[in-house]
Amino acid sequence: MTVQGAVDDAVKKGTYPDRKAAIAGLTKQLIDYQKGVLKGKLGGDSVSTIEKMREELWPSLMKQAGGDEDRAARLYAEEMKKISIQEP
Repeated sequence: MTVQGAVDDAVKKGTYPDRKAAIAGLTKQLIDYQKGVLKGKLGGDSVSTIEKMREELWPSLMKQAGGDEDRAARLYAEEMKKISIQEP
């Protein structure tokens, strides 16, 4: 499933009232998921590490996407794929 498809599906199912709310909600879900997956794997306080990384990364992604939140979300997802996690 693509990011675009997930956003459209969430709006169609009525989970979110519109695309903007769906993007925000799905992004939060992704961040929460990442926090859970990475907890204890980045050393130190991984939750803070993820939040800091997201806060630093998002403005540059928005600039790169020309202010398009959908495109920035796709770029964010691509960045997260680059993080390699070794399962125990």
